[in-house]
Order: sequence, then C-alpha cells, then structure tokens
Amino acid sequence: MNIIKYPDERAVKKAIAEKKPLLVLIAFGGETIKVCRINEAIKPHALKNIGCLSTNINRYFRIVVDDEVADWMFVCPNDYKGIADKGRRIAEFYKDGFREISKALQVLGLYVGINISKHYRRSFDIAKDKGCVSEWPAKEMLNEVLTRAFQQLYSNDYYLICNESSGENNVGHGSERGIVCHFAHYLQNVLKEENCLSDLSVDCEYNRN
Repeated sequence: MNIIKYPDERAVKKAIAEKKPLLVLIAFGGETIKVCRINEAIKPHALKNIGCLSTNINRYFRIVVDDEVADWMFVCPNDYKGIADKGRRIAEFYKDGFREISKALQVLGLYVGINISKHYRRSFDIAKDKGCVSEWPAKEMLNEVLTRAFQQLYSNDYYLICNESSGENNVGHGSERGIVCHFAHYLQNVLKEENCLSDLSVDCEYNRN
C-alpha cells in the first residue's frame, strides 16, 4: 500500500496530534492512500502536488476526517465498475467504499466512525429507497465481520465445538459459555481491525441478559 502525505509526514502527524481535520483520498482498489491537511487541500496547488487532478479525482473514495468522525464525500461515478443500473452501481460503490475507507482509517490509526454527510446523501438515499443498500451499519459489512469471527473460532478452537470426549456426559462439545467467550474475543478483534463499530465492546451475558 502506497501512502502519500502532503506536504510531508511530519505535518500530517502534527495535524492528527492536534486533532485537525484531514482530507484523505483512497484509490478505488485500495492500493494508494493520499493524505493532506485540510488547510492545505484548499490551496490550488495542493491536490496537484499529491497527484490528484480534476481528471482523476473521481477515481478515489474521499473523506474528511478528524478525531471524531470520517465524513464521506459520497459521489459515485456514473461509470463505476461498468454497472448500468443506478441502484446497483451505488450499492456496489457503498460496499467497496465502506471496506476500503475502513482499512485506510485503520492504517492511519484513526479509529472513528464513517458518516455520509447530508450534503452527499442523495445518491445513497436513491439506492436505499430501491432496497439496494441498508442504512448504517452496513448489513454487508456486519455479515463479513461475523463470518470472519466464526472462521477464526472454528479454525483455532474447533475442539470446543466438536469433541467427543468433552462436555458433561460426552455431549460432543464444550460448554456454551466457553464457546461464546472465545467467539466474543474473535468478534471484538475483527471489529477493531475493520474499524466497524469499534467504539462498542462485545460482552458475554452482560447483566446476565
């Protein structure tokens, strides 16, 4: 992954430390991240210096991020992935963008939620009205997170789930609480890795509920 910081890494680190907003551009394929202090981004030469011209700015997912939230400038190109249907095109853009933005925020050490500001919600609302996407949190992302947590559980702790010699009266598995405890551990880690609902904690039988 190529990360370009303008005007330099020191300036970007200082902005993060001082909780100043940043403009972050993530290439559609996720291979490049470009970061610029927002006060630099408004200067005419800034985007040019980090390799973003008017001819290719639409090849990036764009966010403005600070210590509280990442505001996504949700602008889906008409030719995105060659998908003709507008609802499906926006849904795919949303799914891909949510994934790549989450990864970029993690790489940059910015653990905040992703928000589509009111000014940019029109396209998203079109897809939502057609039933192509669901409101935050993204159903697709949650499904992926749960699947990964289950995969880790079955890969690392299979003996808890299927073990003929374990459990009372050889029931074939460990205790339910033991399994859930391990699953919660993996789920919390995946949520943190994906920067998805990372401000929440996963608890087992919280208040016995």
